[in-house]
Amino acid sequence: MKKKTPIIAAAALATVFAGGGGGAAYAMSNEVTVNAYGRVATFRTFDTQVADILEAHGVDVSHTDLVKPALGETVDSGDKIVVKERDEVKLSVDGAEQSVLVEGDTVADALAQAGIDAEGAAISPKPDTKLEDVDGPVTVTTPKDITVTGMNGSWVAKGTTVRTVQDLLDKYFADSVDADDDVTPSRDTVLKNGDTIHLVRLSSEEKTEKVAIDYKTETRKDDAIYEGETRVVTKGEKGEKTIVKKVSTTDGKVTGEEVVKEEVTKEPVTEVVAKGTKKRPAEEPKNAEPKSENVSKDSGDAPKQSRKKRSESAPQGGKAVSGVRSCGASFYGNGDGTDGGPTASGERFNTHAYTAAHKSLPFGTRVRVTNKANGRSVVVRINDRGPYVGGRCLDLSYAAMKSIGGVSSGVARVDWQIVE
Repeated sequence: MKKKTPIIAAAALATVFAGGGGGAAYAMSNEVTVNAYGRVATFRTFDTQVADILEAHGVDVSHTDLVKPALGETVDSGDKIVVKERDEVKLSVDGAEQSVLVEGDTVADALAQAGIDAEGAAISPKPDTKLEDVDGPVTVTTPKDITVTGMNGSWVAKGTTVRTVQDLLDKYFADSVDADDDVTPSRDTVLKNGDTIHLVRLSSEEKTEKVAIDYKTETRKDDAIYEGETRVVTKGEKGEKTIVKKVSTTDGKVTGEEVVKEEVTKEPVTEVVAKGTKKRPAEEPKNAEPKSENVSKDSGDAPKQSRKKRSESAPQGGKAVSGVRSCGASFYGNGDGTDGGPTASGERFNTHAYTAAHKSLPFGTRVRVTNKANGRSVVVRINDRGPYVGGRCLDLSYAAMKSIGGVSSGVARVDWQIVE
């Protein structure tokens, strides 16, 4: 703090008595003591107003100086005039700024003269700092209770001396609140006692998921397969794609999803199905005589034509109503003594009819049987039970096995499916 040096004329007293009539003049003057910025002088003067007295004696008063009595007041003989230099100090108390004129030398003096109760407050710079070393306002943050609300309920910071919302977040939530979170009021808001801060936690993360891709089915004509029949040439396989999503959450709840990357990691395989175009051979008339010349000599046997009528062949063609299965198929009825004999269904067995035995399919079920060696097919009707040999599921009539070209091998590997 730079002190002003007053110029108090040493000849002041002498001028009072210059010229004649000294005694009378002395009696009419006033004796005044002036303490200007710590320098004291006593003299006699005819002036009575403080401003005139100080000006006459070279005291240059600033508008910030403290003058007692005030410049516009008058003094009497024996009075004292005091002039003190004061510093203008800017204070910021909980965000409210003010300026005070301070006579003292420290921050503590400034706060005391401003009437600020700083007990328990955060003060910057420190109270014992010299005012001449202060650059900028003196900041005072008084203790206050601040409520914080959010997804986890509410919490009160009691007696905290943080200044702004961001200061509070830095002090109490440094590890849990980041720059992306929504804060009300704004982070630079200066806090007052009783204020409430509301936090909304915003976050996002990437999640990866795999999604199946359906395959297409392509149908091709095939003249090696009978009309109404199909065969899977290439089995279809589903593909796969990887999707990366950005998932946004607000207070732990999903509020949005955005696809940031999508990549096919496995292409689907198209299923190729062959559709038969081959014409089927004409069916044998129902009243036609059996082609076999082996006629039983047993007088109890009926003619083969009658037996054929009692055990009709299954109509050819039909729509598949089950999946395709594979097994071994044998045959019977060619010179083995079964022709004309009873079946499990109660019919007489006719080796010339398209029939077959199965261990469990209902009697009357129509089954398409395809020789896997040559692709030839026949539709048979189930009217008997068997075969009871491992690896076999069908026992065809001689006529049925002959139609698919399997007689010479005795047992043929076949695909079969139920038709209607």
